[in-house]
Amino acid sequence: MPADDLGLFPRPGLVGRVAEAFIRASTVVVTAPSGAGKSSLARLVAAERGERSLWVSASPDSGVEELREALDRARSAPFVVLDDLENVIDDPRLVSVLTDFLAEPAAGTEVLALSTRALGPVVGTLVLQGTCEVIDAADLLVGRHEVVGLAAAVRPGLTEVEAARMVDRARGWIAGAVLLMRLAGPAGPLSPVVVDVVEATIVDALPLDEQDLLLAGSLLDRLTRQDAVGLLGPRGEAVFGALRTRVLPMVTRGPGREEYTAPEDALCFAPLLRDCLHEILPHRRAGRLPELRRRFAMHLSLAGRFDAAVDWCVRAGDPRLAVEVLEEGVRRLPDPTPAVPLVERWVELIGEPYLLASDVLTACRIRSLHALRRIDRAVVLIHQLERDGRMDDVVAVDPGIVGVVLWILHSRPGEAEHYVDDKRDGHRADAVRFMIAATNGTEPALPPLTTRWQNMAPVVHWGMLWQGRCAEILGAVGTPDADDNPNIVLAAAWTGQLELASAAWEAIPADRSSRPHAQFARAALIIAQGDTGRAGRMLQESAEAARSTGGENHHEILAAWAALKAGAPAEAVEALRPGLIELEGVERRAITEWARVVLGLAFLELDRPRDAMDVLAPAVESMLHARRHLMVAAAGYALAEAHCRLADEASARAVLADVRSRVGALGSSYWADVALDRCYQLRSGDLLNLATSQEVAEPSGASEDSATSAVSTTERLPERVELRPFREPPGIVVDGVESTARRMKVVELIADLAQHSDGIERSRLQERLFPEVARSRGGNHFRQIIFRLRELTGVRLERSDNMVAWPKAVRLTAEDDAFEQAALVARGVREPTGADIQALRAAVDLAPGVYLPGSDLAWVEQRRVYLSVLHEEAVSTLLWWAVEASDVDMVRQYASRALEINPFSEEIYGLLMRAEHLGGNRVAAMAVYRRAHSALAELGLEPGPELRRLAHGAAAPPTPRATRARR
Repeated sequence: MPADDLGLFPRPGLVGRVAEAFIRASTVVVTAPSGAGKSSLARLVAAERGERSLWVSASPDSGVEELREALDRARSAPFVVLDDLENVIDDPRLVSVLTDFLAEPAAGTEVLALSTRALGPVVGTLVLQGTCEVIDAADLLVGRHEVVGLAAAVRPGLTEVEAARMVDRARGWIAGAVLLMRLAGPAGPLSPVVVDVVEATIVDALPLDEQDLLLAGSLLDRLTRQDAVGLLGPRGEAVFGALRTRVLPMVTRGPGREEYTAPEDALCFAPLLRDCLHEILPHRRAGRLPELRRRFAMHLSLAGRFDAAVDWCVRAGDPRLAVEVLEEGVRRLPDPTPAVPLVERWVELIGEPYLLASDVLTACRIRSLHALRRIDRAVVLIHQLERDGRMDDVVAVDPGIVGVVLWILHSRPGEAEHYVDDKRDGHRADAVRFMIAATNGTEPALPPLTTRWQNMAPVVHWGMLWQGRCAEILGAVGTPDADDNPNIVLAAAWTGQLELASAAWEAIPADRSSRPHAQFARAALIIAQGDTGRAGRMLQESAEAARSTGGENHHEILAAWAALKAGAPAEAVEALRPGLIELEGVERRAITEWARVVLGLAFLELDRPRDAMDVLAPAVESMLHARRHLMVAAAGYALAEAHCRLADEASARAVLADVRSRVGALGSSYWADVALDRCYQLRSGDLLNLATSQEVAEPSGASEDSATSAVSTTERLPERVELRPFREPPGIVVDGVESTARRMKVVELIADLAQHSDGIERSRLQERLFPEVARSRGGNHFRQIIFRLRELTGVRLERSDNMVAWPKAVRLTAEDDAFEQAALVARGVREPTGADIQALRAAVDLAPGVYLPGSDLAWVEQRRVYLSVLHEEAVSTLLWWAVEASDVDMVRQYASRALEINPFSEEIYGLLMRAEHLGGNRVAAMAVYRRAHSALAELGLEPGPELRRLAHGAAAPPTPRATRARR
């Protein structure tokens, strides 16, 4: 019997279980890893029995006869311990001797068999016969109820909490817990002795491949089958399978990460094992470690497990590797948005300077700051990148960042101007562009084409709000555009619909309601409900947060309005500092105009009409010119009141008439009413019959003429516009300057008009462009596309009655028309000249791809098919002409291109073979034949007789054109 064992302490529960097992069977097999306390358990059981026992240990050098003699002696002992049986398993002869002993034990002999590995089929057979019981590794783990006893036996000074922490660190492995108790304090460093024991006991016992996997996998929270492949390549799965079958201390099975994985398809390491393996890894695999780390980090990143990749690299002390693999992983994502919530953690672990060394990750950082509404920090970062000349590179790797940058800089339109003109982003940037133009521009702004914005709806609606289009905003109620949208609250509150505003506020999620803009909307609603004191306190509490998002100005103005509503006009005037009402060179005109409205009403309250007129007149003019109609009625009433108090009724009448004629039904009834309440002279006179009804001057759905006239564009018409519809994406060239159209609808509009040189009925054109949109909504879309066409090309379409046509003053050429005409002309040529060949060749070159790639309109698809057939016919004609002219190079060039499009054309293969024969290159001709044979075999076909004839001899003279059937 061994002289000593680790952690020998009373384990009555485990000893009692062995005793119960011996009541049912004569053999008990304990399978557990080294250091699990198997030998200690055997000693405790032997001591409990109090009878003679025999201890047999199998060594790696045990011979067959030696083992047989030892087991024969054991037959006479009442209690036998067979230890280290893992040394027997790999030798079939030793296994046979052991099997014979266990299958027929001597009467009255009980056997306790100890092994670190499963003993094989013999155990299963004995269990089925009822002569064997099994105790596994989990049964030997130190339980919570045993912690105090273990600490008392090993290190009496430890508290129960300290001892429990050490047992948990070793995950119940008794040898690990004992080593920690004897060699380290509760918070002491890991002893090299513990590392050496783990290395000798666990690592050295494994084959090299499994050592590699165990060591490398220890840097993960768990090791899965997929991880093994990432670490070791194709052999990783087999190595993982082998390692998974072993009984190892401090290694347990657990669920994998991926959906539908097996319940125990991962290996989880105890903290002590991981710590030891981290110490072992550098000196055992020093040469291979860097490449191993890089390969696996890349595997994690490409699998989308970015946090795991960062943890891996940080633990390795290599932040540059983290940046490298994150950049590659994020670059592979179709949309970087899923990575944005993780960026803040990357910053904490890697450091922002490392992340900002990558353009890809810099874009993610900007997105992260925007998502966290840390706008002030985002602005500083963008300015820094601009100074370093890197911002264009960041946009190049992530074009979608344009919309985010525009949002960040929306309160600084001058700084955003560079990005407003960037056309690489899609509808998100369009939404912010519109918002900037609507709130800051000096000219009217048309909203983008998309009508369902979802998470960009608040941005679009903020611009529409200042335009006074409250009814359109409220039309989004009940759709995804209304979700988490404070501007619904504002539009309802400022049109007197307080119940709807309250419902919209309640619909904002609780975790989002504390945002500055949500608090702004809530305060506006509370003011409309009459509780100005509460609103003022809310605005004061949210002022700092509003400052960080660039919204401090409108918070200040609303606070001034609350003060004015509470009867403190002097306080309101004091709050509206000069910077808030400056119009010259200002970037946030809508906010400035609003500040002037509030200030003008405060001046009227203080009976300072001259001051009110001075601040209100420029605001009214600016609002009317830019068509920001939200507050223009209120401003008009206040300005008219100021004129009346200055005894200038004519000017007051002119202001009211101008506002009435140009605003229509747009605007805020709330602001109009509260302004009118302060205009006592206006209410007492006879001028209100011109304005209080807010008669509609023009329908809210303005005509396309008014829509286009509302936008300031250059009046100079271009001389020539060229459409290149076969490019990817389609190209538009205006007076020799090429630009790529961002909107397919603009290209489709030009292409359709090119097919109708005499014009097309407007309703029919609209239906062809928007076939799935109702006519009422389609009209709005159509007007938007006309505006986009004018913005892109400077072209104003001509209208006559209900017809729309391309202006005769601008020459429109379309490459599909030029190609079609040349191909049709070639059909009538019987004796082609060199000029005919060059003309057809030039026409074929005009159509390098499909017609209008990306368009799904029915008429486009019809023309696409027609032009494709025509192109194949033109290529075939060109090749016949080239063969007749013995131009082998031309045949090779165009035949190769044709076969890329249609690899099954026997005619093209035949023409190419003819050309090679004419050039005297029979080897090349046979190569073409083999290629044809292989391609046709995919369809289950054989080359036809003409190809076979060409394969067996030189080319015959070309068939006369009159006898060739026209394709």
